[in-house]
Amino acid sequence: MTTVSSSDEAKFQTIGRLAAYLQDGDLGGATGLLDSSVA
Repeated sequence: MTTVSSSDEAKFQTIGRLAAYLQDGDLGGATGLLDSSVA
């Protein structure tokens, strides 16, 4: 069993949400998500 740190967990959630935006073709949502995660 591997342990995942909270920061890694958040990173995975962000990637999952980003993938969902891209699948929907929502580039505005995707770039907004990237901007908020980088800031």
